[in-house]
Amino acid sequence: MDELVYLFELDSVRNSPQEILRAQWAMFREVALKGNRVVLSFNQLTDSEGFLCGVRDPKLYPHLAALFEMGVLKYSRFAPGSYGKPVDDAALRRELSSCRSEHAPLFQAGVLKAYDPLPSRAPQRILRTASHYIQNGVDQCLSDTKGRFLFSALPFRSDNKRMLSAIHYALEYSDPSILDEVHHAAANLNTDGVGEKGEALKRERLAFAKTYVELILRLSREPLAANPP
Repeated sequence: MDELVYLFELDSVRNSPQEILRAQWAMFREVALKGNRVVLSFNQLTDSEGFLCGVRDPKLYPHLAALFEMGVLKYSRFAPGSYGKPVDDAALRRELSSCRSEHAPLFQAGVLKAYDPLPSRAPQRILRTASHYIQNGVDQCLSDTKGRFLFSALPFRSDNKRMLSAIHYALEYSDPSILDEVHHAAANLNTDGVGEKGEALKRERLAFAKTYVELILRLSREPLAANPP
């Protein structure tokens, strides 16, 4: 049928074993039996256990990556509600001028920077890649002090600044090798008293984080993997 399909079965709240199986069956049904293309939201790409179980499985992961490459699986770019609204350029420039006057030393020191207002429907107003989406989330987590989790795909609490900074660096500079350094450090050190089982779990999480980051970077380079907002 070659239709674009959104699957509610892949929503992040559907995380019981039965719901995960239903989500995977739904993807198989739409792709293999109906010939449709499944579009994932950024939230599903980062928090759907039905999808992430496939990424964790070394036998399934290459097939998922290939489906994105063929455009059978897609992620949906996100445009905010203000995307198509007219931009009051004059008002924005007045606010910018006032801000420059009030915080002149910070602008002179380069701590604050100013850019021209983006016009309506400018490409930069769209959240174009999953990498961009995750980097925004990591930025928020780095400033959080409550120890909350970021995404299901990256099971590290916000107080794990070293790991989150490494993930942000890997995505920003397309360099997942920095996660190898963290992985090897975790394999050779046991400094927090979690024991051998705890260290094995840490290494498993780090290995999955590297696989996931590589997938996200790969999606940014696949022209058929993106669906317009």
